[in-house]
Amino acid sequence: MTLRELIDVYVAARRAIGQRFVTDARILRSFLRAVGDVALETIASGDCHAFYDRGEPRTRTCEKRFGVLRGLFRFARARRLLSCSPLPARSPRVASTFRPHIYSIDQLRRLLDATSSLADVRSPLQPETFRTLLLLLYGAGLRAGEVLRLTLADVDLKDGSLRIRESKFSKSRLLPIGDALRGALLRYRAKRCALRLPMGPASAFFATRTGSPLSLGRLELVFRRMRLAAGLFLPHAPRRAQPRLHDLRHTFAVHRVLDWYRQGADVQQRLPWLSTYLGHRDLRATQVYLSLTPALLQAASARFALYAHVDELA
Repeated sequence: MTLRELIDVYVAARRAIGQRFVTDARILRSFLRAVGDVALETIASGDCHAFYDRGEPRTRTCEKRFGVLRGLFRFARARRLLSCSPLPARSPRVASTFRPHIYSIDQLRRLLDATSSLADVRSPLQPETFRTLLLLLYGAGLRAGEVLRLTLADVDLKDGSLRIRESKFSKSRLLPIGDALRGALLRYRAKRCALRLPMGPASAFFATRTGSPLSLGRLELVFRRMRLAAGLFLPHAPRRAQPRLHDLRHTFAVHRVLDWYRQGADVQQRLPWLSTYLGHRDLRATQVYLSLTPALLQAASARFALYAHVDELA
């Protein structure tokens, strides 16, 4: 079997069990271009190392490439298409110093206020679209892709719940939301339904003026504009350490735990709730979002009043 044939079978198998497998498939196609459509037995460890390492300082991208190749070769070995994997037993590890940005309530307010800078006579709903979208990202701790995939039918504002489809790990979940966030979504939906609905109830909840779904690229671009308008720029930090869209999800998790501490709740008992709400497979993934919590608690013990629910922002 050749490498191209293996990749085609592997990608089809992963998608057959419900995975979108878009990024991983793209990495595998890149590996195919780098190595060529060769017989599996001729792929050497050096070929793999040159692809995932590339002579660069080790990054998360290096780890990702290695992990994708490991999945491919495990698949081949399990089906006896390959006698042994050309990859080393241990994956490359990166000592990361990266820390997410945890927004303060003041910064969240400034970010929301910055949506007014998006006013456009050609798209009058644009400021409210992005304001409501930011509220949802923070108020429900969703991933950007999960928000952008919401349809009108997924947002049940009678019961106050969201149906999250096609999330990471191909899981779906039903999330309850608070009254304040529900009210903000109700106000937006009334205006959204005045736009085109090309697919009826299956139309995108957050859409362009033509009714088309917003793209992640568009959202990231507009977010950078809002961040600059809000003055959220860390002058001595590199570009990758600037406040990100995904940091709203980190902020949701940290603020939720801080509120539980303020209420005197048993945080350890409630962490599984948070993990389920965020759509994580286990608590280890949730702990990544809470890596700053002990330091934040120490610094914020006398300043809990600065933290609020989405009720204070909507």
